[in-house]
Amino acid sequence: MRNPGSNLFIVESDFAESNLLKNYLIKRFGALLNISTFVDEETAIKHIDKYTDIIVIDVDFEDESDKIIIKKIKKINPDTEVVLLTSNNDISNAIKSIHNGTSNYVIKGEKSNFRIFAIIHTLIMHPVKVVVRELQINQYLAMFLLSFLFIGVVVLVAYILMY
Repeated sequence: MRNPGSNLFIVESDFAESNLLKNYLIKRFGALLNISTFVDEETAIKHIDKYTDIIVIDVDFEDESDKIIIKKIKKINPDTEVVLLTSNNDISNAIKSIHNGTSNYVIKGEKSNFRIFAIIHTLIMHPVKVVVRELQINQYLAMFLLSFLFIGVVVLVAYILMY
């Protein structure tokens, strides 16, 4: 049985930066994340499966091989969120990366770890994902339950305001 936390892969060639980001995220998320680190893309791709939720990958997105890596990740698991971590601050590369399947583009710098934290927090704390994780139910059932709950609250408020 797998751990109920979200599975996060960090793909970073610099071992020190990889561990720094991993420790930063562990301090903030604890057991909500199962973090695996890889020093190259090909090794990470071999470990991607249907349970891989988020990948933070360090590429410059300047040549065709970086685009192919993103496409390989999305082919294995289209639901995996890919966060591109790069030192390249060219806006056209950011746009190209999003067109190729990345969900976010983070430029390395002083606050990049915080930006990654904020992105991951948004991804794993989305109400549907929380319900799926906590109740261990299907995503569509979770969406139905949350919609039903929302409609119930709206009806209750409308009823209270009428009387």
